[in-house]
Amino acid sequence: MPSKYHKFSHSSKASIRTNFRPSGPSVRPSVRRPSASSAVRPVRPRTDRLVRFVRFVRRAEIERMRKKSREAENRHQFCRRCVDTVRAVGWQVPAALGAVLVASLFYHYRYVQ
Repeated sequence: MPSKYHKFSHSSKASIRTNFRPSGPSVRPSVRRPSASSAVRPVRPRTDRLVRFVRFVRRAEIERMRKKSREAENRHQFCRRCVDTVRAVGWQVPAALGAVLVASLFYHYRYVQ
């Protein structure tokens, strides 16, 4: 039964030597140091145009939604203010109209006849 490190070959030693990859912190392959050319500017993974476009569209959509909700909130505040004003002033308007009507009738009957 060959172990996972063995491949079928004539020389099992050579096979072991080429396929044996011990793992552990001591035998990690050395982390590549950035070369001088890539140290100048940070290397971004190249995202293709479609991905960038999709991201752009999604961001624009989200921004539009935010703007809409902001506008709705402002409208709501405006409506609240309007409603409060009408509640506060509403009864005064018909009262004033009624007073004008009564005064005009009084004037009419007193001076016009």
